[in-house]
Amino acid sequence: MVKGKNRLVLVILCISNFLCMLDTTIMTIVIPKIQSGLNASLDQVSWAVNLYAIIFASVTLLAARIAEIYGKNRYLLYGLILFLIGSIGSGCAPSLGFLYGSRIIQSLGATFILPLGTIIGMEIVAQQDRNKIVSLVGGCQGFAAAVGPVTGGLISKYFGWRGVFFINVPFLIGLILLIPFCMNLKHEKKLKNVKIDFLGAILSIGMMLGLTLGLVQGRQWHWDSPAIISLFGLSAICGVGFIITEMKSAKPMIDLSLFKSRNFDGASLALAISSFFLGGFVILIPTFLVKFKGLTELQAAIRILPYSITVFLAVIIASLLVKKINNRLMILIGFILIFVSYCFLSKLQVNLYHRLMIGSILLGCGYGIVAGPTTVISAADFKGQRLTSSQSVMNVLRQVGLVMAIAICMTLLNGNVSSAKQTIQDYGNQQIAESGLTQQVKNKLKHKLDQKIENVQNSTDSKVTVKFSPIKVLQSQVERVTTQTVQAIFQKKGLAENKIPEKVKQAVYHETYMKVASKFNQQVQQINSTIRRIISNVKEKAKSELKKAFIKVYAQLAPIALLSCLIVLILRKGRREED
Repeated sequence: MVKGKNRLVLVILCISNFLCMLDTTIMTIVIPKIQSGLNASLDQVSWAVNLYAIIFASVTLLAARIAEIYGKNRYLLYGLILFLIGSIGSGCAPSLGFLYGSRIIQSLGATFILPLGTIIGMEIVAQQDRNKIVSLVGGCQGFAAAVGPVTGGLISKYFGWRGVFFINVPFLIGLILLIPFCMNLKHEKKLKNVKIDFLGAILSIGMMLGLTLGLVQGRQWHWDSPAIISLFGLSAICGVGFIITEMKSAKPMIDLSLFKSRNFDGASLALAISSFFLGGFVILIPTFLVKFKGLTELQAAIRILPYSITVFLAVIIASLLVKKINNRLMILIGFILIFVSYCFLSKLQVNLYHRLMIGSILLGCGYGIVAGPTTVISAADFKGQRLTSSQSVMNVLRQVGLVMAIAICMTLLNGNVSSAKQTIQDYGNQQIAESGLTQQVKNKLKHKLDQKIENVQNSTDSKVTVKFSPIKVLQSQVERVTTQTVQAIFQKKGLAENKIPEKVKQAVYHETYMKVASKFNQQVQQINSTIRRIISNVKEKAKSELKKAFIKVYAQLAPIALLSCLIVLILRKGRREED
């Protein structure tokens, strides 16, 4: 299939794609470590992931077009250099701002590496062997997904979170030094007398920036806020302007005739939606295992390893079988498996690890069966410039699918947590009302519980911790009641207190004091026991309800996975369209 230097080129492409995907996968595991290391909130650290996704989605179309005009090999090298600089900067980051900047540089590098890896690989083989290249490059990405969580857990445990960025450095340096010896940089094919469509570039960036930033921040800024509405409005306006501009441009950023191919349309939509469901698993399950099951990041990564290995194998096998099995059937089976996996994930309250293993394996199979063939199908009708454009669009849509997963899953989770908070609050109020405590104690306990429940924000604070100082017996109160009781005893017997011998008074006072103190202690112990019982019950209820809030997301999304099967109706069954 591949001879001579081209074999070495494939090695470079595979390792490059592997490193980019490994970085993305590792970040989902080490965010808590970065949060602790930089003393920041989860929302702040999440921007290290969000900025990467936003920049990648916004700039990839332009980056691929630049590489196509000025040389794909050259810009693959530039991409690796940028990724190296970003990796070193991220590992050395003394602050969040520095980390943000470094992640942006990494993302800019990835905008060249990921689309060019597939494109260059496809160009060095015959068209009938493209599925083998896709299976090879996709397999490397799948392998990165397989080892990423465990690798991230191991590195962060023994070398800290900075080590997950430094691990890229020796590999990237090796690739950068190797490229000039096996890839044509000086005399590679370029597009002559072609200029960049700057208006189209600006509009495409505005379209994707508005869309991805709006999706990422919709939950925090509120979906109906002026800021979010403005971002989606900007995206829509730029999108319309982009289409009009590209239709009139002699050398457009994207050849819109791509979308005349039903295969490309169906494959693009299938990849975006399957990436969405994959993201829904990767975003929520590690946090669920760490926060609710008390696992470390490494233990959580090991628990989801079956999914990772299955993705790796399924992408390779499905890509190789794409010419032997009906495309529609493969993608239909893939989405059915994703649907069944989400049904299993929605029942994690019972037999957690058993259902998690089955659900994760089914998801990995489903995603691999969809993602592998869609990359081959999307490129099947094209060559040359249209091939470059098709792979750029596919990479952007994959990223948009992941961004949508972050936005929609976190929005659903936030809504579920709000409902859970109300359920917990109602339960706590009922427990307090039926407790038999004094109204003063009830009011104090209710205030503390309401305050703690209100502070439950999202997946990072999904527990109710109430510290209620035990009620103590005040000596002054015991002495006062004892004095009153002794006086009542003497009055009842008709004895004048000033005529009673001091020894008798002291004996009666001491005996009464002990009885009063004992009675007070019993009452206080009973009150404290009731308070502890209420707090314990509320904590258990909170843990149960917040678990349900997590896994309910999968029940809410499962029907969408089933509806996604309809995508197969878009795919064409006949012979391929010619370029």
